[in-house]
Amino acid sequence: MPINTVEFTKQQLGDIVTRLAQELTSAQVHLLACDDTISRLQAQLIIQNMHLIKLNRVLLMKEKIKEADGRLQLFPGGFSCILTDDDCIALQEEVKGRKAAKELQKTKKKKDRLTK
Repeated sequence: MPINTVEFTKQQLGDIVTRLAQELTSAQVHLLACDDTISRLQAQLIIQNMHLIKLNRVLLMKEKIKEADGRLQLFPGGFSCILTDDDCIALQEEVKGRKAAKELQKTKKKKDRLTK
C-alpha cells in the first residue's frame, strides 16, 4: 500500500523512516540470534549422533560376542512365536543340536591338543 507523501510533512516522513530503520535493525538482530541458536542446536545434534553411533557400535560388538540362540528361539525373524508351535519346537531342537555339535567340536579340539 503506497503512502501518499502529500499528507505528511518532512519531519513526519523522517520519523517514519527512522522507525522503519529501527524495526529493520531489530529484525536483523533477532535473525542473527536465531541463526546462532540454530547453529548451536545443530552442533549438539551432531555430537549426540556421534555418541549414538559409538554406543551402537559397542552394543553390536557385545551382541556379536553373546550367544544369539536364546533370542532366536523366542523371536525368530524378529517376531514372537508360540512356544508350543511345531516350528518353534523344531527351531529349539535345531538350536540344541547346534550347541551339542559345538560342544563336540570343543571336546575334539581338546583331545587333539592333549594327544599332540
